[in-house]
Amino acid sequence: MTGHPGRVREEYVQQEYRQIRIRVGKPLANLGFDDEKKDEQDKDKKDDEKKKVVSNTYVQTGELTSTTIDLEQRSDFTMLSWKETLPQDTDVKFQLASNNDQITWNFTGPDGTNATYYMTAENEPIHALHDGDRYIRYKAFLSTTDTSVTPTLSSVTIGFQHYPNSATL
Repeated sequence: MTGHPGRVREEYVQQEYRQIRIRVGKPLANLGFDDEKKDEQDKDKKDDEKKKVVSNTYVQTGELTSTTIDLEQRSDFTMLSWKETLPQDTDVKFQLASNNDQITWNFTGPDGTNATYYMTAENEPIHALHDGDRYIRYKAFLSTTDTSVTPTLSSVTIGFQHYPNSATL
């Protein structure tokens, strides 16, 4: 479940209601290359498919750590949501890490410790430990007990509010 280089694409979109939406796993062929490059890629893909050995098994566990998301100023983090497809016997859970120095990355769950995980896919409140930080990362933990199926993570949304700019009186 570890991504292949060049196969995982992340998009950061700040929307009116202050959310970051990250899309995970969009194939390169869908990124809007011009038709000539697309034809080349389709040919290369067909050649590659001929060489592939097909396997119906997945690893039992895997992790995906996002790149650093820079909110450009200190923020309050409000909620975490994600879109997942969970066949029977599979799971997706998260931890978050945030800071102001881009050096210290301590991943924690909803109680602020590294012993817990965010497990509710829709609007789970983010622990106040992250409030006041500028940078954030997520770590997704994917697992299966049946190696013939795997969970799929298609997007991650982190809600936030910027701190008001301070004014001098």
